[in-house]
Amino acid sequence: MKKKIQYIIGIIVVAALIALDQISKILAHNAFASGDDKVIIKKILEFTYLENKGAAWGMFAGKQFFFIALTVILIFAVIFLLIKLPEGKRYTPARIISWVLLAGAVGNMIDRIAFGYVRDFINCVFIDFPVFNVADIYVSLSMVALVIFILFFYKDKDFDFLKRKKKKEPDNNNE
Repeated sequence: MKKKIQYIIGIIVVAALIALDQISKILAHNAFASGDDKVIIKKILEFTYLENKGAAWGMFAGKQFFFIALTVILIFAVIFLLIKLPEGKRYTPARIISWVLLAGAVGNMIDRIAFGYVRDFINCVFIDFPVFNVADIYVSLSMVALVIFILFFYKDKDFDFLKRKKKKEPDNNNE
């Protein structure tokens, strides 16, 4: 029963995060698609609407099928992980990270399927960084958190639940 409640809460969180991402993209499109950038903090942060047909910095532009296929694989991998994660507080960070990563992946996949591009609008002017969106923040932060937790919190044995269990071989010593 506890795992079912975790799934329900997770689905609600993912849906809320996706909604936040999609609403922010709609607002950005309506406000900035005409080319009117908005300076938030001069020389640091701007809203700049961009239709990204590739990945960061427009790499692999026009490869939407590749990105959609990769995202579907990622989604199935995250769902598999969520199903396999043992119950207990030790795995709460992994569970949260997985839900946030899932929301980011789905948020950008919605754009790729609906529009053929991802709507980006957050521009960090002070560094040479690609324009990004809220879903990108989910993906980036969840990946950074995952690396930190794997390096400093989880031990190798904490991932034993992912190993295939060997089938017991029949005992042939009864001759």
